This record gives sequence, structure tokens and C-alpha cells, in this order.
Amino acid sequence: MTDIDRIDHPFVLTTNLDALAEAYRGLGFTLTPQSSRHVGTDPSSGAQRRLGTANRHVVFGDNSIELLGLMDPDAPDPWGVRHLAAAYEGIRGVVFGCADAYAVNQRLTSTGVATTGVLELQREVATPDGEATMRARLVHLLPPTPEGGVGVAEHLTLELVRQPRHSRHPNGAEALSAVTLVVPDEEVGDYVRRYRMLLAVTAEPEGPRHVFQLRAGHIDIVAASAMGEVLPGETAPTLPFLAALTVHVADLDAARSVVRANGVATHPLPGGFFVRAADACGASVVFTGRCAQEGEG
Repeated sequence: MTDIDRIDHPFVLTTNLDALAEAYRGLGFTLTPQSSRHVGTDPSSGAQRRLGTANRHVVFGDNSIELLGLMDPDAPDPWGVRHLAAAYEGIRGVVFGCADAYAVNQRLTSTGVATTGVLELQREVATPDGEATMRARLVHLLPPTPEGGVGVAEHLTLELVRQPRHSRHPNGAEALSAVTLVVPDEEVGDYVRRYRMLLAVTAEPEGPRHVFQLRAGHIDIVAASAMGEVLPGETAPTLPFLAALTVHVADLDAARSVVRANGVATHPLPGGFFVRAADACGASVVFTGRCAQEGEG
């Protein structure tokens, strides 16, 4: 059994958190309130320091989508967020979930993988009873991988992150089921080997995808030449490229109606539909699930 058991959260990075939040509301998601600024522990001194980011989340039962805003370009940046935002905005990383960040860090470093070590993170979170402090431990790979930031999180106060009141979505979304990574054709084997080492899981081929299935969610590696098969009409602005988020909804017809009613165009896929990256702040969003009528999806 792997010590990493889920996709905890991909993060969609922006310098305009309000605009990103508005786009995701237009897709039919409920969002958490904007967080206070993140606070991290300086690994050398142990002192608490304000970081340059704040966020909102799209919450599901086992995972979430983080909408991450770069709020202060001069604040400490232990995860290299400024570097990622300067390249382009969109899905700029994936954080996997675990029960023991120290054990994961030990496993990775024992195989020669460079990491930040275990970092402590906290931020204030609104609850029905007032503000409470969310705490987590994170390990990030160093340097930032070509596709963006990749890390592993251990939640110490998961109940504050996955509050049920935030997980009821107008579009009927029930789970984040996949993240799609598009890579150069000649590097597919290298990426499959790297993620196998990171996740301690073997990829299963499914058509053009190499699928790393975890208990909650999977990451799919796709060759650039097959991107049009997976996301028709979409192109990668750079390679490698974290191209898409996939969410599972209770009713595809109802979800499509919500998205279209908000003025967002949808495009058919086998088993669902998707919203183009241009309409979702740099990241395609795929909807899968049951469909009550014939036609699209």
C-alpha cells in the first residue's frame, strides 16, 4: 500500500483571485470564503512569518481544488509560487495527500529525491463558530518540477478544510476525479517512471492515458500528440503542461444546464463535457458522470 493515497488538491494559480473565483462560480461551484494570508514556519529559526498567498477552495469529500492567489510579490515564498506565476497562470501544481508527511519525506529522500523537508503551514479559516486555525504539514519536491509545483500534504485539522457546508455545489459536483498532465511524446516514459517513484503506484494504460489511480482521484499522463483526442481543440502553451481538472457530477444534464445558464460554453466529450481553458482561467475543466438523455455526454 502506498503512503500517498489521494490527490489532495491541484492548485490553480493567479494574480487576480477575485477573477478566478468568479470564473469558478460561473462553472457552478460553491467556494470557501477567501482565506487570510498563509502563515509558515521559517525552517531555520522556527519563527512564524506571513507568506505571499491567500486562497479559496472548491471542496469535495476527499479532496478539493485550490484557487491560489499571489497577493504580495515581496513576501517570503518557500514554495516558489512567484516563479510559477511569472511563467503562466493556470494549474501550476498538484499536492497529493498522506497520513504522515515525515514518512513520505524519508522515503523520497532515501531514493535521492530533493525536497524542502517537512514545512509547517497554517491559516485562519472561517467556521460556523468563528475563526479557527487550519494546520498542515507539507513536503515539496525541489527544484519545482517542469510541470509546476508537486508536493504532499498531511492535514492536521482536516475538518476545517472539508466543511460540509462548502461541498454542496449548484452543478452537482461530487469529487475531483482526475488531473491531466500533458508531456512531450519522447518524455512519456520518463514521466511515468518519475510519478511511479513519487506515488509508489504503477500506471495503468487507458487509451492515450497512463493512469495513476489512488484511493481518491488519479493523475493521467498524456503524450502531447494525443492531447487533441483527450481535449479536442485545446493546445498546450508549453510542455509539460497541467492541462485539465476532471470533476464527477451527479447528473451531467443538470450540470451542463447550470454552466450554460451562467453564459459559459460547453463542449462534448465521451462520457461528459468540458469547458475550455480560455473560459476557465487557463485550465480546462472536464465534467463526467451520469447522463439522463441522449446527445452530448
